[in-house]
Amino acid sequence: MNEKHELIQGILDLERKTKKRVPGLLFEICFSTSLFFQLESRHKLGSPEFGWLYIKAASKDQTRHWFKVYKSRPVLSATAQKFIDSLPAEHRYFSIQIIDVRLPGQLEAGALSVDIMEFSPGGRIPEKTELARKYETEIVAAIRRGLGPRGSRAFALQEYADWFGDMSVDELELLFVTRCLMNFGLPSPGDVDIIAVTEAGNPVVVEFKRKNPALGRLTHLGGQTACPHDLVTDAFEIAECLLSARSSEEAQEIFSRERSARNLEWSRKSCFGLDLVHYRTLQLCDECGVGFNYFIWDWTRERGGQKQWAAIDDLANVLSPSLSRKRDTHVVLLDLKPDNVSGLTWTFGSDSGSYTDSVRVQLTFDFEGRHVTRMAKKAQSS
Repeated sequence: MNEKHELIQGILDLERKTKKRVPGLLFEICFSTSLFFQLESRHKLGSPEFGWLYIKAASKDQTRHWFKVYKSRPVLSATAQKFIDSLPAEHRYFSIQIIDVRLPGQLEAGALSVDIMEFSPGGRIPEKTELARKYETEIVAAIRRGLGPRGSRAFALQEYADWFGDMSVDELELLFVTRCLMNFGLPSPGDVDIIAVTEAGNPVVVEFKRKNPALGRLTHLGGQTACPHDLVTDAFEIAECLLSARSSEEAQEIFSRERSARNLEWSRKSCFGLDLVHYRTLQLCDECGVGFNYFIWDWTRERGGQKQWAAIDDLANVLSPSLSRKRDTHVVLLDLKPDNVSGLTWTFGSDSGSYTDSVRVQLTFDFEGRHVTRMAKKAQSS
């Protein structure tokens, strides 16, 4: 097996516990490599930056430490610099440069050699700081443990391998290392899909999802106008309560109890959900004057009315192995503000392609009104 095939297999092995993550990854790659560039001129976004991850620096506040994986010498782009300059001074930023990737061998665990450095305030070239050294030791050890020996590899999800075939070795290494960081290299990490700049030169975060619109959401009883702040509080408190659920039945009971206690009722209204971790990013952006765009590939329209496809059919019916689209695409753009929240909803992670099987609470945003744009773009020729 050559290096490229080993990397593809390594990526598939990393995601074997949550099969829906692989189609999700491929659609995200399609978005970042082709679809976004077709949309950016229409919505006056440019100079995209991909691949920023983050962790919370402390449990009691929203200060973040940010990480960006590089294959070559790390240098901050102008887009990243604009974004960083907008965020609070206590946030810190680190580069992770890939030196060597060794996938699990016959008798030994896989290994990863990286050089982690920190970008100083206003600096475009990172430096080796004490915290960077600490992260380097911890991250390399966590990834080595996570990769494990080759004997534990399942050689799973082979049906998806062809869709990675047009990626270069460098691109596959970047993806492999990023997936290692997201799966076990960083503690409870999050990410932003894209950082871009508007026509006026202002930074904006772009979140991409492939979703079916929800047919309704929970809001307050009695037809009263829901207060976004109250709905947000409800969502985070319910999510905290659901952490104790040990089964789907117990989760249902907890949710029903909390829903009743908070006077929430079902309201039929087409909307899209946003995970709470992304809502925190939305709040951060709003506080710092950074825009937040939510690009949603409307999957109900893509399926042409069919209720469900198998995950592999999601790919085969829509994307060629080169990740070009076979058909027109309907994309909804929500230019979000925190007070656009209209309600909340929930599902199990196993039903949604989440990283875990735990209950997933989302805040909802209606796609009608001033902050919504609808568009359809022609697919690339395959």
